[in-house]
Amino acid sequence: MRFIRGASGRTIGDMARTKISVTIEPKIAAEARTRADAFGGMSGLVNEALRSFLQNLRLHDWAQEMEGEHGPPADEDREAAERMGQELDEWLASKRRRPA
Repeated sequence: MRFIRGASGRTIGDMARTKISVTIEPKIAAEARTRADAFGGMSGLVNEALRSFLQNLRLHDWAQEMEGEHGPPADEDREAAERMGQELDEWLASKRRRPA
């Protein structure tokens, strides 16, 4: 992978990057440092965390919009969604327990 600097900020390959500064709680920073290597460093970890968080916010906004247009989901639909979420959580947990 080549590193290129452009007018819009740093790019890695064809992905533009913007440098920002954040202040976080010491405990969160300490744990993040222990996990950052798996994401290519602290910037990669923060980028992935923000990507995931923002995706969840967009999904929440969309769900609110759908509820406004169509009303709340039926109880059986909520229960089915909760079951699927639990199954997904269990599957993800099983993947984390296995050595790579």
